[in-house]
Amino acid sequence: MTQTIRRNQRASVFTYISVIVAVVLFGLPFLYIVLTALAGPNQISEGTSGLFAISPRWSNFVDAVTLVDFPRYSLNSLFLSTLTAVLSTASSATIGFAFARIRARGRNFLFTIVLATMIVPAVAMLIPTYVLFARLGLVGNYWPWVRWGLAGTPYFIFLFRQFFTSIPLKLEDAAIVDGCGWWRTYLLVFLPQGPAR
Repeated sequence: MTQTIRRNQRASVFTYISVIVAVVLFGLPFLYIVLTALAGPNQISEGTSGLFAISPRWSNFVDAVTLVDFPRYSLNSLFLSTLTAVLSTASSATIGFAFARIRARGRNFLFTIVLATMIVPAVAMLIPTYVLFARLGLVGNYWPWVRWGLAGTPYFIFLFRQFFTSIPLKLEDAAIVDGCGWWRTYLLVFLPQGPAR
């Protein structure tokens, strides 16, 4: 009994130490951000060695909001992120449904290509994408964000495809018997299955 208690105490101590180490490791980047936000222009240019010897400048937060058009930039970011998220989710769900339910020649080959694009890091595509948009005259407006959203996301396409594949074939057959085409089957039968589960 005593050995069991000691073993449990050691396990508890090890757990607490592990949690404390994790908190410190995850907290360091946050501390760095706070110290950098409070540093003056000269202290930032000196590098990280002088960060812990800074004299806090609380006016940095006021300057960040007043010296630039902060509300406009925030609304712009909110609009672009919402636009991209909505379009990406909608297009990925549609593509995932097509891969899951529409039987067509070359479907599996195309899905393999979509999965293969997940291997390429997004950072590696930034410069070629910018050059492409610049040559098409799409720099400086919202159309690249619309295009990114409409293109879908490979990972989301994979998730939606797996989800739509898991839905029983009986629902699809019943919709077709009732006279639904693919679009109505997708919008009225398959899409509502997500929130209902």
